[in-house]
Amino acid sequence: MKKTTIITGLSAIALSSVVPTASADTTTNDSYTVQAGDTLQKIAAKFGVTVDTLRANNQLGKYLTIGQKLIITQTSANFTDTSQALPSGSTAEFANALAATASQTNLSDHYFTSVMIAQAILESQSGRSGLAQNYNNYFGIKGAYEGQSINLSTQEEVKGSYTTINASFRVYPSPAASVQDYVDLFTRTSWASSHYAKFINAKTPAEATQALTGIYATDSAYGTKLLQLINTYQLEQYDTQAANNPNTTGDTTFTTYKVKDGDTLKKNCD
Repeated sequence: MKKTTIITGLSAIALSSVVPTASADTTTNDSYTVQAGDTLQKIAAKFGVTVDTLRANNQLGKYLTIGQKLIITQTSANFTDTSQALPSGSTAEFANALAATASQTNLSDHYFTSVMIAQAILESQSGRSGLAQNYNNYFGIKGAYEGQSINLSTQEEVKGSYTTINASFRVYPSPAASVQDYVDLFTRTSWASSHYAKFINAKTPAEATQALTGIYATDSAYGTKLLQLINTYQLEQYDTQAANNPNTTGDTTFTTYKVKDGDTLKKNCD
């Protein structure tokens, strides 16, 4: 079946691709109250800042105290336009918005939209992570994008145990750029095409999620978590919408529909 999607006018207005304008870096200060189970690494990852920044801004010693107030200083570079961040009010809204953003990219037949959305939900905490909100990185992709990156703490699974490392993550000018880079990731080089061959050739979302385990992420339960998200939020609807669209024949096509008063999702998909 075609691994494509259509979008509705409901979300498209918030998801247009933007070209960031030159401006000074923006610094914002917030506060956070330490909760039971918190670590500096977890807090840093939540807000998209470094552990060193947390330590320096709060003159921290070796231990955190429950109830302790931390100053969170976040800086968004002028390369990144965070005004177009995807809505993070609910996972369902985020999923619909991401599907709309995907329609702006050169989405290939090789991918299940449901899997892509599940990855974004998991990697970005439904758009609520600091990496997503401050740097438009919705898929946890490491490295640099057009020379832009941010160094953050992250956890990796090694032989069944988790370890914290520092890694560079890509910084994107817009959500659409993040999605397009994700799409290109799997076939950008001959090495990538070979490395992700099972994912690219997967016939079902279940096959695709399993193919990513230990390949895209070190988490040994990665595929299981993705499949649970697909089932919980019925994400396969985004795989079937284009197949049910009578205007879709042969190559991938996208149809934009503006929601009218009285419309329902069921009515529009029938």
